[in-house]
This record gives sequence, structure tokens and C-alpha cells, in this order.
Amino acid sequence: MEPNTSGEGLSFSVNDQIRPLAMLLFVRTAWGLAQDLDLPALDPAPDTGASALPAGTPRSVWEARWRQLWLDAWVANASGGFTVPGLRMELPRGANAELEDGAPVPGSWSVAFGEHGIDVPAFQAWDRQLDQMRGVLPSEIREPRFMQAIGNGLSEFIVLPLAGYYVHRLGENRMVLSWQTLHDLSLRRRAIDQWLSGAGR
Repeated sequence: MEPNTSGEGLSFSVNDQIRPLAMLLFVRTAWGLAQDLDLPALDPAPDTGASALPAGTPRSVWEARWRQLWLDAWVANASGGFTVPGLRMELPRGANAELEDGAPVPGSWSVAFGEHGIDVPAFQAWDRQLDQMRGVLPSEIREPRFMQAIGNGLSEFIVLPLAGYYVHRLGENRMVLSWQTLHDLSLRRRAIDQWLSGAGR
């Protein structure tokens, strides 16, 4: 993750580089898994090409595997007690205490299950679209309310390619949000106000 904003002893980062999450979201869309999750549609919407649920393994097994990797990915990116984006599941403080340096990237679909059933060129084309959006910050992000939120503990935005307004408080100091929420001033202010109000604790 790259630090993008800092001031007066305070630091903040915007993390839009978590490719294991992008792959999980692509697989979910391509295979129609975990459709009950409370998550917006992807934006930009991917062309999933020839991706298809592999034959020979029940859908319920792939559903369970996907959900476990989604959970693992967020355990690696949260601190304190937290709820998992899209799931009504709360994990206790210290849930990520056993992660070790050098371990496989938590939530990595290709490491766990390979690329069978995934149109890799289609995913790569979508990921190139995401690359054009990564690392771009609004020029007015350091406005007073934002700096106040940093002073109140906000240390990181984790940005996902989701449509419309989306905000999820992740533990004690992180917030998950959509690209549109990050880049639309009124939506970003709404997200900051939500943080400052303590919503989602």
C-alpha cells in the first residue's frame, strides 16, 4: 500500500492494489457465486469471456470455497474486531494474529485453486481497466473533515471496483469504499461523515 496523504504527525494511505480481491470479485461475477452478499455490481463491469463454473464439483463446494477466501482476504486487511464486507459476520479482535510473514497471500484464488474455469485473458483485460484507475487521488482530498477523520483514527481507504455509493467500516481504522465514493466529492464527504459519526462500529 502506498501512503498518499499525511500531515502533522498523521499518516493515511489509499489502497487500491489488492488484486486477490479483484480476482475474487471477478470469479463471483463470472460464476454467479455468493449472490446473496450485500455488495453492489462491479464498475467497470468485466467481460468474463469464456469463464464458467468447472464441471465435476458441486456449486455448493465452490460457494463455500469462495466465501472462505473472501473471509481470509479481509482477515489479512483488518485490525481489531470487524465485520466482513457483504457478510453479516463479525470477527473478534485478534482474528488475524496468526498470519505469518512470507505466507501465501490470504484470499488468493489462483494460489488456492488455480485458474481452471477462469478466462485469464478476460480477467487480465479487466485488470488493465482497473490499472487506469489505480493510484489516482482527488485533488481536494485533504479538506478539513477528512483531516479530522484521520485525527479520529482513520488510517486507510481500501478501494474496490464497485458501482455507486459503497462504504464499509473495517475494524478500528480502515474504511472500504467504491471508486465512485472516493472520487465523487459529495459521496466522499458522506463517507467521512459516516466515519466521524461512528456508524458501522
